[in-house]
Amino acid sequence: MAEYYLDSYSLKDLGFEIEKVEGLETIPARKGETQQSWMDSHGIEPFVDEDDIFLKERDITITLLLLSDTIQEALTAIQGLQDILYLPGTRNFTVDYSARNYICYCKDGAETERITGAYAAPFCYRIRVKLVEINPT
Repeated sequence: MAEYYLDSYSLKDLGFEIEKVEGLETIPARKGETQQSWMDSHGIEPFVDEDDIFLKERDITITLLLLSDTIQEALTAIQGLQDILYLPGTRNFTVDYSARNYICYCKDGAETERITGAYAAPFCYRIRVKLVEINPT
């Protein structure tokens, strides 16, 4: 199973299992002018040079599961995640199987939902973290 990191912190070491990650494979949309329309026989010329291509921000949503035996363990893990997310500046989100480093900021905080009856652990939480990659490549 892949390891996921926020800055240099392993989400697994913080006590979280990854349920789902969305947006990493999404191709970001282009912004700005994408073509030049000539009013003669040349027609439309798309901008394809690297210096002419600018990309919009990309949303990345990480869904985490937290399974703990005590409420104190759960609160400590959630607080640790929030401490990382709310640091000033951007976060480095990385996946161990990829050479990519996603430079992101946290959007709208973390949404926490208590899960009952679905897992064996007494305290189960699903946490959705919305990140925005500021300069997708």
